[in-house]
Amino acid sequence: MTKRSLVLLAMLIIGLFATQASALEFEDASFYAQGAIQLPIGDWSDFVSLGFGPGVGIHVPHSDELAFRGELSYFFYSTDSDFFGDDADVSASALPILVLGQYNLEDSPVYIIGGLGLTMLSVDIEYDSAFGSFSSDDSSTEFSFVAGAGFWAGESFSIEGRFNLISDANSLQAGGVFHF
Repeated sequence: MTKRSLVLLAMLIIGLFATQASALEFEDASFYAQGAIQLPIGDWSDFVSLGFGPGVGIHVPHSDELAFRGELSYFFYSTDSDFFGDDADVSASALPILVLGQYNLEDSPVYIIGGLGLTMLSVDIEYDSAFGSFSSDDSSTEFSFVAGAGFWAGESFSIEGRFNLISDANSLQAGGVFHF
């Protein structure tokens, strides 16, 4: 991650928290847990197939229409054996840390979400062949943008769809969110 990206993220976080604390309804904050699947697209789909994993977050209302969310998730991915070969043991994962805004549409169970954050990506490869063993790992931290929508399917359960823009690791995501 570049120094410029870190400065931009720091400025955004400071801006979000500079909002008057009294304007956010912290006493009405709630926590949530989610389970989601991700379909990689772009360059990321050359290396990995389907991703899935859990996440946790906090939902802080600002008004009837607007809320802010903080979220931490962990996704692990199945790998494409055609790309790496049958003798390769590959593991790939992503750890997104996101700050999201949620806009509830008036008189509708639908809401729109968008946000940004950091995603830590990791890939480990171990390969055995007739010529010897090979092992490699790579990790990076990337700036992330998220856009999507959700649907309240019940009082404490919603279904969300998202597009995650993460450098070369873009994905489409669908999942369920349990609020408690």
